[in-house]
Amino acid sequence: MSGEFLLEIGTEEIPAKLMPDLLTQLDRKGREVLEMSRLAYGEVHVWGTPRRLALYVEGVGDRQRDEETEVKGPSERVAYGDAGQAGGQLTKAGEGFTRGQGVEPGDLYVKDTPAGRYVFARKVRVGRPAPDVLAEAAATIITALDVDRPMRWGSLDFRFIRPIRWLVAMYGDEALQVEVAGVRAGRSTYGHRFLAPDETPTVFRASAYREVLERVGVMVDHEERRRVIAEGASREAARRGGWPVLDDDLLDEITHLVEYPTALVGSFSREFLDLPAPVLETTMRHHQRYIPVAEAQDQTLLSFFIVVRNGGDAGADLVRAGNERVLSARLADARFFFREDQKKPLVERVDDLDGILFLEDFGTLKDKTNRLIALAGEVWDGLGLPPEGAAKVARAARLSKADLVTMMVRELTELQGVMGREYALLSGEDPEVAQALYEHYLPRHTRDELPSTHIGRVLSIADKLDNIAGCFAAGIEPTGSHDPHALRRQAGGVVATVVDAGYLLPLATLIPRVAEPFKTYARDLDPQRLTAAVLAFLLPRLRSLLDEADIAYDVADAATAGWGREGDPVRVVAKARALKAFKNTNGFGDLAASYVRVTGLAGKGAAAPGKTAPGGQAPRPNLFSEEAEFELYQACLAAQERVGAALEGAEQRARRMAVAGHGQDALGVLVNAYQSVLGELADLRPAVDRFFDKVLVMTEDETIRENRLALLAAVASLMGSGGDLSRLVIEGE
Repeated sequence: MSGEFLLEIGTEEIPAKLMPDLLTQLDRKGREVLEMSRLAYGEVHVWGTPRRLALYVEGVGDRQRDEETEVKGPSERVAYGDAGQAGGQLTKAGEGFTRGQGVEPGDLYVKDTPAGRYVFARKVRVGRPAPDVLAEAAATIITALDVDRPMRWGSLDFRFIRPIRWLVAMYGDEALQVEVAGVRAGRSTYGHRFLAPDETPTVFRASAYREVLERVGVMVDHEERRRVIAEGASREAARRGGWPVLDDDLLDEITHLVEYPTALVGSFSREFLDLPAPVLETTMRHHQRYIPVAEAQDQTLLSFFIVVRNGGDAGADLVRAGNERVLSARLADARFFFREDQKKPLVERVDDLDGILFLEDFGTLKDKTNRLIALAGEVWDGLGLPPEGAAKVARAARLSKADLVTMMVRELTELQGVMGREYALLSGEDPEVAQALYEHYLPRHTRDELPSTHIGRVLSIADKLDNIAGCFAAGIEPTGSHDPHALRRQAGGVVATVVDAGYLLPLATLIPRVAEPFKTYARDLDPQRLTAAVLAFLLPRLRSLLDEADIAYDVADAATAGWGREGDPVRVVAKARALKAFKNTNGFGDLAASYVRVTGLAGKGAAAPGKTAPGGQAPRPNLFSEEAEFELYQACLAAQERVGAALEGAEQRARRMAVAGHGQDALGVLVNAYQSVLGELADLRPAVDRFFDKVLVMTEDETIRENRLALLAAVASLMGSGGDLSRLVIEGE
């Protein structure tokens, strides 16, 4: 027989933005605990509203599976004496083992093991009834939920996202004996705070849970609420000839703000449509959680909005009027800010940045602006971008933070960069400069767009590297889930922007120059040490990008092996893609075999990766005595010349393509070049094999031995041009 398991955790209102993670955790933890409980179970559901988290599991078996374990005891000789088990007489040691395992002497048996013959006991742990197991499981699941900044309440030492007010825990029609944080589980739940404020309905069967809540105004399935909201918004917008401007983030947030959604349409004065669209959308979406309404064809905003009420239709006109008053007041404020901000051109606000700290004891935003002017110009020139654009990138860097002192951005901080673009255009700035003011903040989150112009990309890279280096210099580094300055997001933005643009940008060379100005504030700062720390911080973001591109971990290891020396994201991605493709060719076997043979001995000469020989010395041909030595040396020189020419030519073409705005084509050129290089290196195998067949490397003559090791080190260094092949997993090994 089987039944349904229900666990409802009733709380004070949970912040909407935390709900998706909590529901994901509840599903994962619930499955983990059920697996460990040895109970059979069917489909698992998780539901949630602002006031409750619920786990509902179908088809839970009525008893645990019996568990049979085999316990190894002493050796046969120790347990039975010299006569062994055939003698039938246990020694004191054998009797002790029997008592300790709670089995009868007749239950013991002997097995052959690699260490000899040993005594074993088979123990069967009889399964317990499901209600007993699930009561323990419920408490375990609740305490296993992990949240940032949990709350404590009363005199308890228990922490949770919000105070727990009630619990429901049931198996079929049986209430489970569960107590957490001083709250005992029962059958009573709570209805909607406004539609059924005094209702505490009883859940007589776990399977009736959703039906019980529906009767008291609670739509507990968040996916159902999400669908109702989306359909309601579309319906109400269509009645006004428009379409809801609704993305997943806003839809998710609204879903987790209500227990019973009802979509209502409101309006505001058309005179507010003169405000920039981002101001209107931010005021509605971020501050009021309203859904803007736009023309279905061109997405031009209309003077309507959708508000999702937590309740039914009763008093809808009153609710609509109240929300219209609130929005009108906010838009009136925004219009005032917009008009006042235009009285002072953006460039005249730059000096005001001297009154805003960048970081404590690390200067002001005016200081940061000056750093960006220099750094952006250096990046621009280093990438070989058109000289005529240098003045524009300098102008964009100068204006990049000026909108932070405007009234609009001080009130609506989400509009930083957005209003910079608007005010720059209104001030008569070059449109490319204005666009860069918006783009340099991109990406703002994981799914956000990337900068698309050279000026925007360069300024974005410079700004984020300055932020990361500054925080590291100030000792502000992310730890665990603590990342108050969103440095991980910014690091991901740097990597993604560089790769998307196809820029060949060696960060290991650039970051020390980013760090140098911070010595003014941290006199003991070591730019090289900070560079190593920043590169190490960027690496997981690059690995994540490779993972998204379906690059296997061993290929990623091989491609990123030289990251600390060069720090070039585009080269790493190109190597990774080339290695991924080359692993599926016949040439890979030749290259891998040669690399294993060469590095196996080259390492004995203490040759560091990338060096030509022990101590950095090149092999000396005048010390060669075997024909195979000359052959390998000549093959290595020829391959080195071809590899160098191939990579140099590819990099020149890639730079030109990147400058022309074809970043992915530039990356493709490098991928093809590295594939060609790998093929070239695989062709060294015959010379490598003959060398090992004909030449004794570890000869007694130290000078000859070191020279041969130097030759192998040079070959190994050349073979590492396409990545550290020793990191690759070779099938069958």
